[in-house]
Amino acid sequence: MTRTALLAGLAAAALSACRPAAAPVSPPPRPHPVAPLAAGPLPAPPAWAQPFIGRILTQALPQKESCIGNVDHRLARYAGPPAGAAVGGWGWEKETRRPVQRILLTDETQRVWGAGEAANDERPDVPKFDPQVLSQRTGWRGLAAGTSGLVLAWGLIEDGKAICPLGEMEL
Repeated sequence: MTRTALLAGLAAAALSACRPAAAPVSPPPRPHPVAPLAAGPLPAPPAWAQPFIGRILTQALPQKESCIGNVDHRLARYAGPPAGAAVGGWGWEKETRRPVQRILLTDETQRVWGAGEAANDERPDVPKFDPQVLSQRTGWRGLAAGTSGLVLAWGLIEDGKAICPLGEMEL
């Protein structure tokens, strides 16, 4: 082997080592498990939520960015009529440093189709996710009149005078 060929081979090997490594391939996201089907109708929303049902939420109340949260599990599906779904998640209001107590649920057009309330569920994963959350009891549960599509959760804050986005999930 000539000296030139040896140097060319070493140079090629060195250059190939300088290429950026391929990004790791993540497994595809796992779908949320299908919730059990409950016979019978979707329970009625709480009385405090009745004035909001059917309204476009973002036109009814000002939106603030003072909450963090998520919709992260399906609890049940209701066969109906009316059909619907029970969902759960967590919510924290940063300004008051308290769990969100009331939740409005909308479809992707922000039309209110359900509501939820703090369930006092213990969620030790939440303070680990975000240290500004000072309580493990941030869980909530809600009922939506939809069985498919996107459900968006909004915290009802400031004594019902404003909303803040919490998260969304595909039913």
